Amino acid sequence: MYVGTKTGEVIKAIVINSIYTWRRIQKATGFSEKELNYHLHLLFNENVLVKERNEYYIIPELEEQYLSYYQPKPQKPMETHSEPPPDTLPSQITPKFSFLNLKGIVLISVLLFSLVLNLSNYQQITDLKAQNSALIAEIETYQESLEDLQSEIESLETQLEDIQNDYDALSHLNDELSSIIGELEPTCSSTSTSTSSSSTSISSSTIYVEKRAYCSRIIDGDTIELSNGIRIRLADIDAPESYESGYTASTNALEDWVLGKTVCLDVDDFYETDSYGRYVCVVYVSTSSGYVNVNKALLDDGYVDLSNYYNEFNPNEWELYENVDTNRATSFTTSSSISDTSDSSSSSSDDSSSSSSSGGPYWASKNSNIYHKTSCYWAQQISSSNLIVFSSKSAAEGAGYRACKVCKP
Repeated sequence: MYVGTKTGEVIKAIVINSIYTWRRIQKATGFSEKELNYHLHLLFNENVLVKERNEYYIIPELEEQYLSYYQPKPQKPMETHSEPPPDTLPSQITPKFSFLNLKGIVLISVLLFSLVLNLSNYQQITDLKAQNSALIAEIETYQESLEDLQSEIESLETQLEDIQNDYDALSHLNDELSSIIGELEPTCSSTSTSTSSSSTSISSSTIYVEKRAYCSRIIDGDTIELSNGIRIRLADIDAPESYESGYTASTNALEDWVLGKTVCLDVDDFYETDSYGRYVCVVYVSTSSGYVNVNKALLDDGYVDLSNYYNEFNPNEWELYENVDTNRATSFTTSSSISDTSDSSSSSSDDSSSSSSSGGPYWASKNSNIYHKTSCYWAQQISSSNLIVFSSKSAAEGAGYRACKVCKP
């Protein structure tokens, strides 16, 4: 309560003596400026005093309490002066408010920094949520793809099981067929003597050969020489060369078939000769069982390899024994032409002479209206099923075909 103390003297001056200004309080108490400022500052800190217009008052709640401790003495009203208090009091009180303001600024700064940091974290969290949503969507897409793949795998497994079942059924059927064949073999063996070899079956189609000649020499496994010096290259087969394994065996095999015999020759109608001037032919020789296709015989015995060159022949259709018609065959001499056969009609003879004079034959396709030289690149692209052969230019142009602008026939 500060009663009886120096601070109490300040309170007494204000409450009992109604002295309100700083100057009069100093005069009433006799305190120095420093002492008075100290006690005023103490009362302000304890929330006992308030200041209004440079005058000091005890707060109403404490005023009656302090009045009860002092006996009021009638005093002559003191003159009030509106002198401003010295600058020491504000200077003493100001530090408190400055400290509070600084503390508030620091607190506000901390709050603002925290707010900015939280906003930044919130933005990062928002971005992470968006990325997480995108990843979840992508994972769902992959899961759907995985489910589709799983379905396909299951379907393939089902198909594989079906194939396995079919295979098992075929294996069982094969076993049954083998059993049946085993039962029939005794019956078949009894009739095998009458049909000693299936190779003796003769093709139903007829082969018309153009030439016949005597074979006087064997060059190698796919080339022979006639008595007049003409060399024959066996069509669509390839025998080993002299430096390769199998050369002697293929040469001897061909020698056994044709050397010293009259051979029948089916000459290639497309080119007639190869790049070495040899006539490309399928060679036939007469045996007790019929005419043997020597080209096919060498292939079947493994002495030569198949080389299906572009010509009129199709090795896939060859038979070992062919139905050969030699009625049109003429002697193969150096002066004779392949087109000069004994049964040629007058019209075919005219075509041959016309072909000879016009540089024929010429090739065309059923799917085009252009005819070519046989050596033309585009002529080589025509399949055998679409090939049309003209003996002369006039024959081709008469059929509505025009000359190729590349080979210029």
